[in-house]
Amino acid sequence: MSSPPIIGVLANITFADYLGTDHMYVNDEYVLALEKVNAVPIIIPPTMRYESLSTFVDLCDGFILSGGVDINPIYFYQQPSKRLGTVNNKLDVFQIALTKQILRSRKPILGICRGIQLLNICLGGTIYQDMEDIPNKTILHMQKSERYRGIHKVDLEPGSKLYGLFGDSIFVNSYHHQAVAIPGVNLRIVGRSADKVIEAMEINDYPYGVAVQWHPEMMFARTEEMRELFESFVQACR
Repeated sequence: MSSPPIIGVLANITFADYLGTDHMYVNDEYVLALEKVNAVPIIIPPTMRYESLSTFVDLCDGFILSGGVDINPIYFYQQPSKRLGTVNNKLDVFQIALTKQILRSRKPILGICRGIQLLNICLGGTIYQDMEDIPNKTILHMQKSERYRGIHKVDLEPGSKLYGLFGDSIFVNSYHHQAVAIPGVNLRIVGRSADKVIEAMEINDYPYGVAVQWHPEMMFARTEEMRELFESFVQACR
């Protein structure tokens, strides 16, 4: 019997709390979701020792680019919007460098929320700094219900991995105020919500590169929804 795949989950950073210290973390749903498909999660902290990047890439069989704070617009050549949220340069610099090295390794990638935006920026794309920056009228993308409940539909593109898993469409949860604007090089749009916001992309000519704007780990940790996505990702990591 083969060993379970090791999945690197990129950690986030909070600013200093009342004790005067920052925290590096991932939400527990990532761990719970990976445990349900018999994978071994490893939390990868942002570090300024860039010689460790290759160690992380060699250690893990696949990577989840997790959700988190906003990405500083200097990394996609824009000035900050008045609606820009919290950013952390240490986090951005590390995750951009690591993601580019993962891409060179061609190991499986699953991007989630901030992760789809991170992947897009690493491949030369841009993002909307806030949903109010999108020219057309948008639906609610920051839901006010249980984290694991689907709130809106995403239409999926025939021929994509996600279409093969879920068919024409899927209901998803939604917790974001930024979104992909111009897709990066070699990225294919494979899912949109009714307001045409980009909800899913896949990397062309890549073994397994899927990124979604919603939070499938929140859904799968509490229900059986999104099992197909995590099973397909972990199978690719084997």
